[in-house]
Amino acid sequence: GQKQLVALFRAIASEPKLILMDEPFSNLDTRLREQVRDEILHILKDNKITTLLVTHDADEAMFMSDYIAIIKDGTLEQFGTPIDLYRKPKSKFVTEFFGEINIFEGFLKKGQLHTVLGPFDCKDFENEKNIILVVRNDGFVILNVNDTENFLFGKNDKNIVKCPNMGKVVESKFLGGSTIIHLSILDNRHHLHIKIPGINYFKNNQLVNIFTNTNYSYIFKEDN
Repeated sequence: GQKQLVALFRAIASEPKLILMDEPFSNLDTRLREQVRDEILHILKDNKITTLLVTHDADEAMFMSDYIAIIKDGTLEQFGTPIDLYRKPKSKFVTEFFGEINIFEGFLKKGQLHTVLGPFDCKDFENEKNIILVVRNDGFVILNVNDTENFLFGKNDKNIVKCPNMGKVVESKFLGGSTIIHLSILDNRHHLHIKIPGINYFKNNQLVNIFTNTNYSYIFKEDN
């Protein structure tokens, strides 16, 4: 970490207008990487130096950048602010860069893509084939089958799609600030990962209702 900071100070000493950084934190352990990149970000901001940073780490890209360019096979896939790329990805590739995703096939009918999770508006793809639904792992809410839904969503929340099939909890992994829950639908024919905040209170083999937030779900052509 100290070597990285010294290298940056040496570069700044010549008062550059632009600094190029290629995976500058890749050799540091997690905690040291967080500390060093925070220090470097403040140094670059204080000295008003434009920086082009190359990284495969989505958290690092979002933390360090005002704008992000996603490159796939040497081609610009999408360019924009971190929040724009996260909320409005243009392809499955861009969506997956920012975290684990779940992919579902379906069929088109009357402007909707019908999937195991339920129907999703799909008017922009009426004449397309091989359409998929992509949902971020934090784009779900699960409830005990006996819990009421209205207190959580309200009666007219148009951004929530209720799954017509119940899910079964397979296992859960506590990650500190969140928990990853593995669910199966329709006797293990479909498997998905759901990220919930905090500590898991669901038990293995427990049946749950599944709700998908359309703000965290996207429809693409499969070849994307």
